[in-house]
Amino acid sequence: MKLGILGAGAEGSGLSALLRSEPGLDSIALADADEGRLRLAGERFAGLRSPVELTTTVVDAADPDAVAAWAADLDAVLNATLPHLNLAVMRGCLAASSHYMDLNSGPFEVEGAIPREETIDAQFELDDDFRAAGLTAVSCAGVAPGWVDLIARRAVEELDSVRSIVVRWVDRNDGSELVSTVGPGLIANFNMPTPLRWERGEITEVDLFESEETYDWPELGPIPVFTGFMHPELRTMHNLGVELERVEVKSGLSNGRWRSSPQIWIEALRRRLAADEPLAADLPSELGRAFISPERYEEAIDAGVVTEGAFAVCVEVIGRRGADEISRTDGLIVSLAEARDHIPWGTHMVLATSGTTPVVLLPMLGRGEISTRGVVGVGALPEWHSVLDKIEARGLRTWKRLDVRRTGS
Repeated sequence: MKLGILGAGAEGSGLSALLRSEPGLDSIALADADEGRLRLAGERFAGLRSPVELTTTVVDAADPDAVAAWAADLDAVLNATLPHLNLAVMRGCLAASSHYMDLNSGPFEVEGAIPREETIDAQFELDDDFRAAGLTAVSCAGVAPGWVDLIARRAVEELDSVRSIVVRWVDRNDGSELVSTVGPGLIANFNMPTPLRWERGEITEVDLFESEETYDWPELGPIPVFTGFMHPELRTMHNLGVELERVEVKSGLSNGRWRSSPQIWIEALRRRLAADEPLAADLPSELGRAFISPERYEEAIDAGVVTEGAFAVCVEVIGRRGADEISRTDGLIVSLAEARDHIPWGTHMVLATSGTTPVVLLPMLGRGEISTRGVVGVGALPEWHSVLDKIEARGLRTWKRLDVRRTGS
């Protein structure tokens, strides 16, 4: 089996490390447009002394022909780049006859923010092409969305009806400086410009500060979370085959003495206003310049700027079974120490993202264990239970809360 990873950044290189002992895997083809990033990823993988061969190739993911030439002998490809490249990579995989999956996409078109070509619905417009080619394309197969969709599917299967699904996640670092485990320019965009949720058949605007909820996380304690801006789950949760009154995603950041997202935003803004430097083209990018980026997270650890971190995510599904109202919450937590046991250069966010759905589903695609042909969401896979079982067998720490309110005899 030969697998490809397009994108040699944190998630792509992290997944290569996780796949280093995958049974039946002969080689991993890693590609990126940045030669320096490829070289670093290749050197790190070589240090693992894996029996799996890793090749590195410079590829422009925006060029379907270049993607097709690179993917020609690959059984399945993970697209670990950004949503604006999804369609080009999908077309390249079609031409190469390779199965496809990605980590993220836009839920809906938003004028001035999310163009249609970056949306999940644009991906589904290639469904007939993938079916005709006998290929599978899986959209949004990371941790959130991805793992959360599988968890929600399991809860949905156990209920007679479902009223709401709420996804919550937090990224906690003990940094003495502002540090980021994701692209720093994305931090403000998690919740801004306009928080939104799905409510009774339409997208509804939410007041940011009224959405604040101090959620008590196992091990991490209380961390405020806020409703987000256009998270993909607003779209992917409708792949589960049930009518939903409400879908909402809430996220939170905590970094050393800055214990909440607003405190972090204010500190980032203060630093950029104090800096005697030209401003970036947009506010999210400008705020992002106040952070130590994921590419420098290793340096931050070596310098003692950050020593501990954790990523936690949970899915709350509320519905009915018989006469009872059920509230079921399933969660996952990954520490920085655990991440670095699996990926010596990785972070908790990287292990949560690559070490859940991608590390299981990509080999399943490569081995022909996924029966669906065409474009499909993770939660709609007929093999969803097998995927989830394999993820849980990898030993990541999970937790569960169950509330049953009896409303009848």
